[in-house]
Amino acid sequence: MMQDLANYRLPSDWTPGAPRWKLALWLLVGQVLLASELPGTPWRRWLLISFGAQIGNGCRLKPRLRVKFPWRLVVGDHCWLGENVWIDNLAPVTLADRVCLSQGAFLCTGNHDYRSPGFDLTVGPIQIGAEAWICAKASLAPGTEVGEAAVIGLGAVASGRVAPGQIMAGNPAVPVGQRQARESAPGPSILIVVPTLDSHSLLPRLVASLRAQTFPHWRVLFIDGPSSAEHRACLQQLCASDQRFSWQEQDPATPGIFGAMNQGFAQANPSDWLLFWGSDDWAASPTALEQAAAASTACDLLVGQGRYASLDANGEPMPGRRTAFRWRHSYRLSLFLGSTPPHQATLIGPGSRQQLACYTPGFRLSADLDYFLELSRSEGLRVKLLPVELVQMAVAGISGVQHRRRLQEVRRAYRRAFGLLWWCPFLLRYLQRAGSAVRPRLRGLNSRGEAEPCPDC
Repeated sequence: MMQDLANYRLPSDWTPGAPRWKLALWLLVGQVLLASELPGTPWRRWLLISFGAQIGNGCRLKPRLRVKFPWRLVVGDHCWLGENVWIDNLAPVTLADRVCLSQGAFLCTGNHDYRSPGFDLTVGPIQIGAEAWICAKASLAPGTEVGEAAVIGLGAVASGRVAPGQIMAGNPAVPVGQRQARESAPGPSILIVVPTLDSHSLLPRLVASLRAQTFPHWRVLFIDGPSSAEHRACLQQLCASDQRFSWQEQDPATPGIFGAMNQGFAQANPSDWLLFWGSDDWAASPTALEQAAAASTACDLLVGQGRYASLDANGEPMPGRRTAFRWRHSYRLSLFLGSTPPHQATLIGPGSRQQLACYTPGFRLSADLDYFLELSRSEGLRVKLLPVELVQMAVAGISGVQHRRRLQEVRRAYRRAFGLLWWCPFLLRYLQRAGSAVRPRLRGLNSRGEAEPCPDC
């Protein structure tokens, strides 16, 4: 017999490390509270320490955190333990200072000897060095030692020893790069993710507006769907002529515009600020990114303003309706009252991505609304409004079609965020947008003699 589970026994030299009463109290009460949806770091820290864990100062402990045995957990100062992190510490787990465990990270210290008919338990401690990052859905095998400032990439499975500063990806994880501090960049860096699909004719205005920027620390990543050879040739030519532009093929397993955006999430550096544009969007002024970078201190989400624009017969933009986030005392209350940050003018900072690493799959048209709503649940989220027009957007595209599906997705997003009160922000959202459509008609034509564009659904 290869695997006689009926006769499985725990090894005689292994124990849970605590008396039975303490183990029972943890399993029945402590572990249930720790893994709950209730927000709050201070009480989670107190709970873990009460059961024997060592937790440093300045840590962030998110809902749905799971720890097998807190008395075998050591966490340094200013560490982040994200939602759905699972620390299965049959053996000790030690985190040095400033370690980040992103959503769904799995630290596994137990294994079984598959060569033994008794399926014998084997355990190995896990040690993670200072400033290391275990990305969302990544897994560490028993006995893994992660060096200082190393990165275990999205969904990677690492084992053994990971050298300091090494970037690992894949299953099994292999080195794909070396982490380096951006000492030459005194300010933040901005990654602009642009999904494309045979849209090369629209890109010159976007490219020109970025090349005119006074802020130097930006780069663009095109995520390209199944486009034609002509489109791909244009992308390759652009990226070869300017190293600030790069492109990669969209993963067929994650189709759609928000699938492409999620691919952009995964490609961002930990310190990047993310901005999502379409092929027909462009910077509103040469100083737009500079003003955004200057305002990005001490916040996790930077919400700017945008403006829709139509094109005249000569292809010149004619500014139309402005889009902005209406602030009402707090971020979550503003969302409840029907306002939404315009995603093309909203920079998603490292702090936001630590709270929520990607858009929720299943949304085709309203994943951005769902993301901003889910983000509002995050404790201590710092949101800043920037009264600057960052982007101009062409009046057209998918946002103006598929109204029925959009309504369904908007309703679903509000239900996820506000439960039975979903109808209130839903109605307020569309009342405000109806008002935006009516006001230009009441005022008459705009200064160019053209009717202002109507809002999207």
